[in-house]
Amino acid sequence: MEKLLDWAETFGLPMKDEATATAFYQASLADLPEDLLMEAIKLTIVNHQYHTLPKPADIRKHVSEDYARRKVTLMRAKAALKFGR
Repeated sequence: MEKLLDWAETFGLPMKDEATATAFYQASLADLPEDLLMEAIKLTIVNHQYHTLPKPADIRKHVSEDYARRKVTLMRAKAALKFGR
């Protein structure tokens, strides 16, 4: 989260209440594994075209396929453990 806030500060993006913004982004992105979150933020910084702080969906879209694959893999692993395969 700090990387995202540093980015906002570097580019002078308006943020009225940093604590509220931090809580919002943390809640909105909390389910992403740390490595995917960092990759998503990195890709968002590189690709975000507007002079605004990106919405969580703008961040998520960069790793949505990887995250979906991980969830399926985890679900299959749990099923294999449960059914002994």
